[in-house]
Order: sequence, then C-alpha cells, then structure tokens
Amino acid sequence: MVTIYLSSLINQTMKYLFLFCFSVGTLLLSAQNETYQIEENRSNPGAKADYLVGDIIYVPFKNQLYKSHFDKELMQYNQLDYNELRDALQKGLEQSVAQACDSNYTMVSLGSHQSRMKEDRNILHEALKYDYKMVPTETNGEEDGAKEKVNALMSRFKSKGGSKKREGTYIEDGQIKSNTNQGNKYMSVYLEDKDILKVFAASYNNSYVLSMNQFEFVVPATADPIQLQTGHYKRNLVVHYSFLNKQGKEVKGGKAIVEVPSDVLSMDEITGVYLAEMGRKITQSLPQPKHEPQIER
Repeated sequence: MVTIYLSSLINQTMKYLFLFCFSVGTLLLSAQNETYQIEENRSNPGAKADYLVGDIIYVPFKNQLYKSHFDKELMQYNQLDYNELRDALQKGLEQSVAQACDSNYTMVSLGSHQSRMKEDRNILHEALKYDYKMVPTETNGEEDGAKEKVNALMSRFKSKGGSKKREGTYIEDGQIKSNTNQGNKYMSVYLEDKDILKVFAASYNNSYVLSMNQFEFVVPATADPIQLQTGHYKRNLVVHYSFLNKQGKEVKGGKAIVEVPSDVLSMDEITGVYLAEMGRKITQSLPQPKHEPQIER
C-alpha cells in the first residue's frame, strides 16, 4: 500500500516538474524572441515589427485641428463616414511623410493604434501648446528672425496695456475658435515643460519631434469667384508643422500647400498623388541630418 502511494506521489511530482520546466522554457523563448525583435528593430528601424526607435517621433494632428470644406462630397464619393474620411487623410499624410523621410531619417509614428503609442500621443498632445507665427521665407530667414524678435518685444510692451487677442484658429475650452490673422502665418507648437522630451528620447532614442499641427482642405482665399461658380478651381491641402529638437526648440516650422483639382475626389488619388507630394514638401524643408564623420583606416 505504501509502495503504491509512493509510486503515485513520484509520478505526480514528475508531472508537475515537467509542466514547470515547460512553462519556464516557453517564457525564456518568448523573452529571447522579444529581445531579438527589439535588437532587429534597432538595427533596422524601418522594420514594421515594433517601431521602437527612430531619429524622429512623428506626432499626428489632433482631431479637433482637422478642417475641410469638402467633407460631404468626399464622404459621398468614397462611401466613408466623417471619422473614416478624416482618419484616411491622417493615415495618408503619415505614410507619405514616412516614405519621404526614409532616405534621411528613420521615423517612429505615434499614429499607431498600439496602446503604448496612443498613450504617448495623448501625453504629447496635452503637453504641446499652439500659437501662430510668421511663415519663414527661404531668401531672408535671418531678417525674418530679427523681425520676429522685434515683434515679440513690441507685443510684450503692448500686453501691459491690455490682454492680447489670439489670432488664427486655436483650441480653447475644447472648442475650435478663429480670429482673422494678418500676414502669412502658420500654427506652431511649443512646450512649457521641455523635460518631457528627455523622457521620450530615452524611450525612443529620437533626436527630433515632427508635429503635424493642423490639417486643412479648403477653398483658397485667392480663388477666382467665376471659377468657384463653375466649380473648376484648385483646392488647397494645407499642413502646418513644427520640427523640434530634443531641447524643445523649433528648428524648422511652416505650412506646406498642395493644390488639388476640384474634380479629384478619389481618396486613392488624393493620398497616392497629392498627399505624397505633401510628404515630400514637408521633408524637403527639414534640415539634413548630421552624420558621424567616418574614421579613415
């Protein structure tokens, strides 16, 4: 009787031991595979597996900062609802920028639906503050910078006499508000707490943040009234963006504009042709990356 009991106990113990060893082995194999994927991604950041590291963190525009005059006809033509249309333009812009960046920068997109990316996107959306700035010109960047400093100094003196009315389109109390702004301006972003970028840099190993600040698909202000009546005119795709370094300084910013014929309604054509051009315009305006000097052997 004792022999049978001992034999049963030994068999049961061996069974549990086997299950324990199998479980531990599975966990170790899983951890090894995960480590391999991460290391593979670090050596090949363009791989689609994890999007863990990259030179640039891409921040999509807020849903509230999407503006289009043509939603109804685009929704009807493409059989999409409002959210699907906006998301298709959002994704098309992201993919176009990623493809255009590929030769110079690697990119981590916070437009991903992964929970970690969504959390980080929400954190940055909350941290970024919006303001309008003059669009810099290519010919007199230094002059524009000097004018901007003078204007900023004058606005400080003016603000002492009363509150300054915000210009352009902005978010206040969860609502989009708009005031007519003078001059060629774009929606810029800045950070009051710049230390947050150190946390992101430690996580994603990025050197820059590329923020899409506002997306517009609108009738141009310069459109000819007769052309508007006939329906044959160029529509404007407009993207306001900022390129920040790890210290939170905007090293480049502006708005890119692409003209789209009014008879182009297919989302495939809009994303494949016109948003692709938008991606190239944005990335071509960015500074060239600084490569490490090669040591001659």
